[in-house]
Amino acid sequence: GPFQIYGDLILGVQNFSTNTTIESKDNLTEPTRERAHRGFSLMTGWAAGVKVRISQNTFIEARFANLRGSDVKMVDRNSIFIDTEGNLEFEEITTPTDHQVYQLGLSFQL
Repeated sequence: GPFQIYGDLILGVQNFSTNTTIESKDNLTEPTRERAHRGFSLMTGWAAGVKVRISQNTFIEARFANLRGSDVKMVDRNSIFIDTEGNLEFEEITTPTDHQVYQLGLSFQL
């Protein structure tokens, strides 16, 4: 038909990580990169959308997703500092990871 209405149930995991990159001022050595912190959040939710046909295989698509995530510990960006021995130091904060996502785009059907 000219349009399709659909719904999704969503279950997944979100990854939150903080990486550091260290570069020398003389640029003679390669930058080093390492992960300073990683946290995971369980995510559940639903989505609903509509596709409107604009040609035989092409649709304009609008979608809304309501995602509920568990709390996750993250690096507090305001607390980051390098101590006198050159070690990265930071505090952690706990934050919710809920999302509401609005999408508009093209989809193709083969």
